[in-house]
Amino acid sequence: MLKSFSKPFGCACKLNVGDLIFDPLCDSEMVGIVSYILGRNFIMGDLNQNGKLVFKHLLNY
Repeated sequence: MLKSFSKPFGCACKLNVGDLIFDPLCDSEMVGIVSYILGRNFIMGDLNQNGKLVFKHLLNY
C-alpha cells in the first residue's frame, strides 16, 4: 500500500527514501514494516505493549 502512494498521482505529494511516516495506531505493524523495506523513516505508536516484540519478529521473518 505504501509503495503505491510513493508515486505521485495527480497531486504534489510524493514520498522519497528517508521521508518520515507517522502511524499513531500501528495495530498490525505493516506500515512500519513496509516503511522499513522501502527505506522510509517511521514513527509508530500502539497501546499494546507487545507491539514492539511483534514488529521485531516480523522484521526477522
